[in-house]
Amino acid sequence: FAAQVCLDGSLGNIDDLAQQYADYYNTCFSDVCERMEELRKRRVSQDLDVVSGSAGHLPLQ
Repeated sequence: FAAQVCLDGSLGNIDDLAQQYADYYNTCFSDVCERMEELRKRRVSQDLDVVSGSAGHLPLQ
């Protein structure tokens, strides 16, 4: 299942991607959106953990 690449090099918006997944897996668009939002929140949380964890190693100025 190929991603649709836009002229600017981006992969398009998240709703278009969710609709493609919903069509591909023959499931509900809102279910795909909910799962993608869960994954986004998990990634943001992980990124914040990395930033806050590395902040302890930075010298104070």
